[in-house]
Amino acid sequence: MNIVQPVDTSLPVDDMTNIPEPTGIDQPVPLDVVDGVQDTSNTTIGQFFGTLQESITIVWRFHLQTNKHYYHVILNDFYNDAIDLVDAIIEHYQGQNGIVEDYINTILGENKSEIDYLKELRNFTIDSRQKLFNTEWTELWSDVDDFIGLIDSTLYKLTSFTENKIKTFEQFCFEDYEGGIEGGADGVFDKVTKTLSTNVTKDSAKTKCTNCECCDDDDDDDEEE
Repeated sequence: MNIVQPVDTSLPVDDMTNIPEPTGIDQPVPLDVVDGVQDTSNTTIGQFFGTLQESITIVWRFHLQTNKHYYHVILNDFYNDAIDLVDAIIEHYQGQNGIVEDYINTILGENKSEIDYLKELRNFTIDSRQKLFNTEWTELWSDVDDFIGLIDSTLYKLTSFTENKIKTFEQFCFEDYEGGIEGGADGVFDKVTKTLSTNVTKDSAKTKCTNCECCDDDDDDDEEE
C-alpha cells in the first residue's frame, strides 16, 4: 500500500510542482550497480521476496506485449509455474523464520528485453540465496533451485526456438515425408502405412473385445463354416 504524502494546498501554484512522489513498500528500489554488475551484498530478505514476486507480474507484461507468438506462449508458461514456486519459497522460509512484511522489488523490467531481464533475475536469485539462506536449509535451497531451473528452461526456449521452427501437423506431414507433397494426403497415408506395416502384422493388428456379442457372433459364424 502506498503512503500518500499530504499536499499543502496553501502553497503557490509554482511551488506545488516540487511535491515529493508518494513512497511505500511496493515502490521499486533498484540495487546499486558496481562495474556493471548488481551489488547484492546488502540485499534484504524483503527485497529478495519482493523481486521474485514482482518477476511474475513483469514477465506477465512481457507475455502480453510481445508480438512473437512463441514468446507469448513460453512466457505464459513461466508466470503460470512461477506463482507456485515463489509461493513455496516464501512459505518455507517463513515457517522457519517468521513473517516477512516488507516486500521491495529491486529489478525493473522497463527498457529491457525479455532475455536480459531473465538473465538479471537469475543472477540476482543465485547471489541472494548465497547471502541470505543458511546452507543447512536444504529444502529452501531446493525450492530456489526449482525457480532457477524455470528461468533456465525459459531462457533456453526463448533463445533456441524460432517462429519458423513451429510446424502444424499438415506441415510436418507434407514437408517431412518424401512424396507427401506430390502424393497429397494419399501419399502421406501410404508412407505412414508402409512404415507401420514393417512392425505390425495383420494378425497382431486384429483385436477382439471380450464383452461384446458381435465378436462372439463372428466366432460362431466362423465355426459353422
